[in-house]
Amino acid sequence: MRVSQFAAVGVLAVVVAAGCSSSPNLGNGLGTNCSGTFDLEERTEALGSSVALEQVVRTKSAQPEPVSLGELTAAAQWSDDWDRMVVVYEGTRRDRLNARSELPDYCWLHLWDFNWDARDHVEYYVFIQGTTPKQSVRSYSGRNLFGLLGDVEVLRPDTVLEPKAPRPGQLGFFRPASTGS
Repeated sequence: MRVSQFAAVGVLAVVVAAGCSSSPNLGNGLGTNCSGTFDLEERTEALGSSVALEQVVRTKSAQPEPVSLGELTAAAQWSDDWDRMVVVYEGTRRDRLNARSELPDYCWLHLWDFNWDARDHVEYYVFIQGTTPKQSVRSYSGRNLFGLLGDVEVLRPDTVLEPKAPRPGQLGFFRPASTGS
């Protein structure tokens, strides 16, 4: 009897440990060797208020003039201590995010697999300076602040954005300005 109790406790410990190592609370962005780690759900606002940025995007997207990403963050009274922004969609793979963000071997907490059952899908706007992610702004499909076109994967402070005005049932947002005719 005592041996079966120990066996049951041992099996339970293995099941719990296996569950913790692939915990959906951490996402799929972890690796064995990390040059650094950033939590996409971190709410520290090192650059400025995420709410202020969203308000600026919503207000300025209703106006017809193109604007740079740096002008939007300045209007939100953000620090200019960033040199690029990467949009991270739900389902983004770690290796792809590392390539886009120019951060090899980086680990990302809360980098989610695509949830086919969810109505809304999370996306993050990660602002990076050099080799340091500074701030993540969380949004959801249908409430996005920035929409990318084709192979545009990284936005810089001088990236010119065109407004996409709000329509019934859709909030306004920005996307990179068209460069072709």
